This record gives sequence, C-alpha cells and structure tokens, in this order.
Amino acid sequence: LPLTVTGAIAFTMPLFLCALSVPLLGEQVGWRRWSAIGVGFLGVLVIVRPGTEAFHPAALLCLAAAVFSAFYFLLTRRMAGRDSAATQQFYVGLFASVILAPIAIPFWVWPTDPSVWVAFFTVGLFGFVGHQLIAVSHAFAPASVLAPFSYFQIIFMAGASWLLFNQPPDIWLYVGAPIVMGSGLYIWLRERALAKPVTPIGEER
Repeated sequence: LPLTVTGAIAFTMPLFLCALSVPLLGEQVGWRRWSAIGVGFLGVLVIVRPGTEAFHPAALLCLAAAVFSAFYFLLTRRMAGRDSAATQQFYVGLFASVILAPIAIPFWVWPTDPSVWVAFFTVGLFGFVGHQLIAVSHAFAPASVLAPFSYFQIIFMAGASWLLFNQPPDIWLYVGAPIVMGSGLYIWLRERALAKPVTPIGEER
C-alpha cells in the first residue's frame, strides 16, 4: 500500500481513542463526537473502497494498527505521572522484543550492506525519541488533545511516497483524508471546549 493510504488510515487513531476513552477512562462522549467518529469511518471507506478492485486486505492491518495505537496512547496517559518516560520506554521495548522474537529469529538474516545498518539505527533513533516525547507530553495533556498532532505526518508521508517510491496520492485520498482529518480535528475541538484547564500530573489543581 502507498504510504499516503496507510497514513490516512492511521489517522483514524484519534477516532478510536475517543471511542475507547469511554470504557477505559470513564469519559463521557456525546452524540456530536460519536457523529464525528461515524463520519471519520466514512472517510476511511472512501480511501480503501472495500468491494472494489482497488481494495487490498492489507488496509485492514493498517486499521488494526490504528486501534493498537489508540490503546498505546490511552495506556501512556494512565501511566503518566506514575512511571517516568524512561521506565515506560524500557517496558514498551521489552514487551515488543519478547513478542516479536519468536517470529523474527527463525527468519533472521544479518544485513551485509552498511546502508541497511544505517537505516536500522536511524529507525531506532527516531522511534526512541518519538516515543520518549509522547510519554513526556502525556504527563501534561489528555490523550485526546495530543492525538490530532499526528496529522502532521501526512505531509512527510506524501512526500516520501512520491519521491522515494514514486506513488503519488490518488484522487480518492484527496477526498477521504480530509474527511478523516476533519472528524479527528472536530473531536479535538470538542474536547477543548468541554475540558477543564489541564494541570500537569503531580501538581495540585
């Protein structure tokens, strides 16, 4: 799948985040935000177009990734102020390593090209810094407020998809992505309108 498609589907994460905040955080979600969630999923359907030749089952993996990302944001928020960002980072890395090791080790092939090693370490570095910043930011703001900032990724994904993989966005992405992003931004604005002033965790209100 093109990066732009996977990125647009990943932008459903704030929608899942809003929906999951009800059972996991006990938050109240009104009909306006539920409506925005529904509209956002319509945007996803525009992008992936199920039932047509353009649909690829891999799109379902992207959707599942968005669900797990929402869980990650919610759990990070729950742990903010209890464990340090470094502690959270350690356990996230440990858990991922334990889960992936049985899958990766039997098929592992050591890279022989130095550029591949550079790519591996670059991915690790950016992943570490990104997760560290996410953990720190969740100590100061609710997950629903932080999630829409992920929309900035579409700029970099579109550029990388076009320049590196020669996969320019199609017309359906231009139609569906704004619907998904608009739904997420509406939820964010609604959260801002309903939320009380946020005090960093650990300080008295």
